[in-house]
Amino acid sequence: MAVKDIKEPASKVKASKNTLAKTVGLTEEIRAEAQRIYEVRQAKHLEGDENSDWLDAEAKINKERK
Repeated sequence: MAVKDIKEPASKVKASKNTLAKTVGLTEEIRAEAQRIYEVRQAKHLEGDENSDWLDAEAKINKERK
């Protein structure tokens, strides 16, 4: 029997999929907020780049989730 043939317990698989879904959802939420920040920044001709937009979005989302 090879290592790849060993199955994870169902509870671990379900927890892993649930964690992945939460991570994907959080990433999409941050991406959407970063896009909004980018559009506002461009409209107001403010300095910044996509990294600062992402970090600002991440900080805002994390603050809202607490």
